[in-house]
Amino acid sequence: MHSKLPLRLLLGILLLPVSIRAGTVAEFPFRFSHNLIWIKMDTGAQSKPLNFLLDTGAGSTVLNIETAKSLGLKMGGSEFVRGVNSRSVAREVEGFDAKIAGIPVRRSLLAVDLSAASRNCHQRIDGLLGADFLQGRVVQIDYAMGKIRLLGRSDPPDARAQVLPIRQLNGGLCVPVGVCGNKPQWMRLDTGCDEALLWVFRKSDKLKDPAMLSIGLSTATACYAKTGVELGGEYIEDVKSGVQEKEIFPGESGLLGNGLLSRFKVTVDMTRRIVILQRNL
Repeated sequence: MHSKLPLRLLLGILLLPVSIRAGTVAEFPFRFSHNLIWIKMDTGAQSKPLNFLLDTGAGSTVLNIETAKSLGLKMGGSEFVRGVNSRSVAREVEGFDAKIAGIPVRRSLLAVDLSAASRNCHQRIDGLLGADFLQGRVVQIDYAMGKIRLLGRSDPPDARAQVLPIRQLNGGLCVPVGVCGNKPQWMRLDTGCDEALLWVFRKSDKLKDPAMLSIGLSTATACYAKTGVELGGEYIEDVKSGVQEKEIFPGESGLLGNGLLSRFKVTVDMTRRIVILQRNL
């Protein structure tokens, strides 16, 4: 006589592969310091891991040129790259052998001078893990737990979560952000920005109280204002926002940075081109 598995157990076995695919594929910790996301990159060439920033505002992963030299990587041709209010020369490098949570990063990438950024952060930056790492993946940034997770797929958002569409512009990932009651504008999702918001204020835009503007100390912006910010159906009051008239990148209306993003668990689902924002508990 052949015994039959109970239906409940059989269904559990059938559903198990789906649960695995829907769960966490990989997970690694990060350190959130000075409103920036610091991660460790493993490389076979050095005993110590490299010090990287997760920078979704950077279109591609880049390496500090001094780190590239210390790793003995072959330098190729040069090209100009554009950053926030700056342009710099980058060199092509080949053979970068590094992994994060066992997942290889691209071997061919650009090397740029990150010495000034390192001085501003008071610690060495070996490179930036850019938006190219997110392509074709579902990546969750859990600020509260200090974890970055690669998921098989994004879970259905709960009723309190906000779902924003992603538009790719200038190599970056942009989401709609409303400021001071103005129509939502496309701003770069930028975990490399330590501010809450940098907003490009145009003549057609309205500002709640222009008298609130003050001179700022940041090199990226001249003025600050307290603004109301809308992310989908979520409204956040009194956000200290940098305000400037000149576009940072063509066709983009500013940067959405860690000062605001860190209030949420952020899931970037590039398979569906959406960002899911869930309030930290």
